[in-house]
Amino acid sequence: MTRAALSRGYAAFGIPTGSILDFRSAANFNEVTANVTATTDAAVTWRGRPTVRLDVAAALVSANVEIGVSGQTAVLPEGIASIYHAGPMIAVKSPRALAAAILYLGDATYANVNNITMFAPAVIDADGFYVFTYRGGVSNAFGVTGTNVYRQGELKRSKVRLGRASGATAETLHIAYAGVEPPTRPKVIITLDDGDDEHYTYTYPTAKARGIPISFSIASGLIDTPGYMTAAQIQEIANDSSGLFEMTNHAVDNTHFGTLGLAGYAAAAETCRDYLLGLGLDEDAANCHVYVGGLHDATVDEELKARGFLCAREVGATNRAAHPIRCINDASATTLFGLPASANLETGHTRATVLTNIGNARAIGGSFFIMGHKFAAAAGASTWINSTDATYGFTGLLDDLVTLRNKGQVDIVKLSDWYRGLSGHRRAA
Repeated sequence: MTRAALSRGYAAFGIPTGSILDFRSAANFNEVTANVTATTDAAVTWRGRPTVRLDVAAALVSANVEIGVSGQTAVLPEGIASIYHAGPMIAVKSPRALAAAILYLGDATYANVNNITMFAPAVIDADGFYVFTYRGGVSNAFGVTGTNVYRQGELKRSKVRLGRASGATAETLHIAYAGVEPPTRPKVIITLDDGDDEHYTYTYPTAKARGIPISFSIASGLIDTPGYMTAAQIQEIANDSSGLFEMTNHAVDNTHFGTLGLAGYAAAAETCRDYLLGLGLDEDAANCHVYVGGLHDATVDEELKARGFLCAREVGATNRAAHPIRCINDASATTLFGLPASANLETGHTRATVLTNIGNARAIGGSFFIMGHKFAAAAGASTWINSTDATYGFTGLLDDLVTLRNKGQVDIVKLSDWYRGLSGHRRAA
C-alpha cells in the first residue's frame, strides 16, 4: 500500500475504517508467536466481519501472544494526527479474561516504537469480544522507545500483544480489530447551571430562534426564589413544542460534595430528581447530573451510578473533548461520571477559543461539553454577555454553532439525547 494509494482512503481497499491492522484474514500477518497458529475464521465474526483465530498450544510457556507484520505496512488512519488522542482500541475474544492488550507502532526494526497498553477490565460487546480502549491515566500506559513515530499517513511496522493471565494453557483466541474507533461527527452539548431567571427571559428564546438545544441544570432549592426561574417557567421551557430543551439535575442549593459528604450529596441529587419528576419532566434528563462546583470523587461517582443516575458532568480540563469510545467502554463509573466541560463560559475562554477547541474535538469525533451560568448585559465577573460581542458574546457563539451545524461539521444535542445515542439506552417511559 503506497502513500498515493492511502490518499484514496480505506474504502478503496475494503479495509474497515480506523483499522491499523487488518484482521479480516490471517494471510495479512507474517509474525506470530511460536506455538500459536493463525487462521481465518469466517464463523466467528465481529461486526459482521471474519476474524483471525489464534490456536495457542500448551507448549507456549509465555503468557503473551503476539501477531503482527514484519514490514512497514500498517498506517495511522487519515484524519488522525495522534494515536494517543484518537481512542486506540483492540477487540479480542478469549475464554478467559485477558490482563492487557498492547498495540505497537514502530519503524522497520522497532528501534523507535510507540506502545499503547490497554489494561483490563475491558467491556464485552454484543459479539462477545473484549473491547480494550485507551482511557489515559493510571489504568493504561503509553510508552515510547527512541522517538515518537505516530504521524498521520506514515507506514509503520505494527503488532498486537495479548497478555494472558498465565502461560502453558492450550486455548483459542480470536482477534478482530486493532486501530482507532472511526471518528464520527462530534456532538456539542450545552449545559447551563443553576436555573437563573435570565435563562427564561434571554437564553431560552435566543436558543429557540436558532434551533439550538440546551440542557438547563436545575438546582431545585433555588427555583421560585429571587434571581431564579419559577417552576412554571422551567415547565414551559422543558415542554416547549420544539423539543430543544430539558432540565437536568444540579442537586439542591449549590452546596457541593466537599461540604455535604457522600450521603448528603447523593441525597441532594435524589431530592432534585424527585423535584423534577414531580413537575412531570423527563426522567432521563432528571438522571443526568451536573456536579456542583465540579467536585466529585470515585465514591460519589459509584454512589450516583448505584442510585440510577446515567451520567454526570464535571468541570475538568476545559480544553479536552470526551472521546465517546472511552466514555461508554469504561467498565467503571468514572468516565460517564466525569464528563469534562470542554469550554467554560466563565473563564478566559473566548468565542475563538471555543471554536478552536471544537475543531480539536472534530479531529477525533469527540463530544464537546460547553458549561456556563448566566450572561450579563455587560462584562463582569462572569465575562460572557448576552450579545453578539466578538469576544464574549453568547448570542454570537450560538450563531457560530449554527454555522458549524449548517456546514455539517457538528451535531448539537441535549445531554440526555447524547447519552442515549452513545449507550443505546431507551427513553424512560
